[in-house]
Amino acid sequence: MLDHLRRWYRLRYTGSLVAVLAAAFMVSTWAAAHPAVAARQWPSAVIQAQALPQQPLEPLAIRPADGGKVRMFQVEVARTSEARSMGLMFRSELDADHGMLFIFAEGTSPTMWMRNTYVPLDMLFLDAQGVVVDVAADTTPLSDTPIASKTPARAVLELNAGTARLLGIRPGDLVVHADFPVD
Repeated sequence: MLDHLRRWYRLRYTGSLVAVLAAAFMVSTWAAAHPAVAARQWPSAVIQAQALPQQPLEPLAIRPADGGKVRMFQVEVARTSEARSMGLMFRSELDADHGMLFIFAEGTSPTMWMRNTYVPLDMLFLDAQGVVVDVAADTTPLSDTPIASKTPARAVLELNAGTARLLGIRPGDLVVHADFPVD
């Protein structure tokens, strides 16, 4: 009788464990196939865990073309294709004086999107000398809509949405950073 009870409990426990593992596998497979939808349903701590680890911060300045006040920022720089493809995805916040600078190969015309990006952003498109050539303000979080510059660009600087308007950043302003040659 005792052996019969042990077998019954073992089978019941093993069956439950198999069911739980199968359900977890199915959910993870579905989430991998539908990352944008799955990411919207997880708490921010889980979403943050999917983000690319924060890169070292580098100083960056924006000099207004009209000679106004220079604005300082601390930015992560995305120089590799992996870093550019992840960008600020899965981040739930961005400090007011922080951003991300995307550097592209010479002769490319970058197109951005907001897939899995929860923070609304301003995107400043920059030429090879660091001059702002276009501004895409207040981009829509989680959107797959392509965002491109109206003129050729070599880099993109992402800042919190509203920063360009608040600081009066516009085409013609100069971004000073180690990746842009200084005359």
